[in-house]
Amino acid sequence: MIAAALGMKHYCYAPNLDHAPDSHSLVPHQYGTAIISRFPIFECTNTLLRRVGTTEQRGLLLASINVRGVPLQFYNTHLHTTQADRLLQTADIAAVIDAAPAGPKVLVGDFNARSTFTSTAPEMLPLYARLIDAWREAPVPGPGNPNGFTSPARVSGFPTSRIDYVFVSTEVDVAGTEVPIDPGTRLAADHYPVVSEIALPGSEVGVGRKEPTLPDVEDDPAAEDEPR
Repeated sequence: MIAAALGMKHYCYAPNLDHAPDSHSLVPHQYGTAIISRFPIFECTNTLLRRVGTTEQRGLLLASINVRGVPLQFYNTHLHTTQADRLLQTADIAAVIDAAPAGPKVLVGDFNARSTFTSTAPEMLPLYARLIDAWREAPVPGPGNPNGFTSPARVSGFPTSRIDYVFVSTEVDVAGTEVPIDPGTRLAADHYPVVSEIALPGSEVGVGRKEPTLPDVEDDPAAEDEPR
């Protein structure tokens, strides 16, 4: 339904949880992540991420996308609200990235970890060591939200935390990244969207991005995000 509403033909979805009928729905239902694309998806896989005890299962969804002949590895995730879980989960994501074939990569999602321009949640360090934060690379600050905060979305005021990210590999060029705040995005979800304009390496795009650099580390409390 979302793909059709956006006029995009290609999508993949992976459930991280299968529920029997409960208070959320009278029929069996699933909970997971999705990727929607206007370019063909030739492979869709999901990696279940580690967790502490019996906390809610999270996953890393991968769509291998053919972008005008350039293969793109596009990842989407939604990490847990506790830092202990996220420390395991970002390490798992780093391992998946390390094992992936060479080529451009994009990683997006709700990471439930607070980072700013000058400090980074400790659990995010494995990702910053491998990828580039699109907001730090090419921010487009909006009025009232110069730090690209994404949570919480509400009918008035501005968000107070940045826990949603777009990461790219070094060969991907980032032209701009913004967090649009308008009447539509205020009511669409509990977070604001992150929008990045990127270009993949090819005849029109030079290759040779700067290497990721590890930022300062800041011990952050658990994020404000609700489990659902």
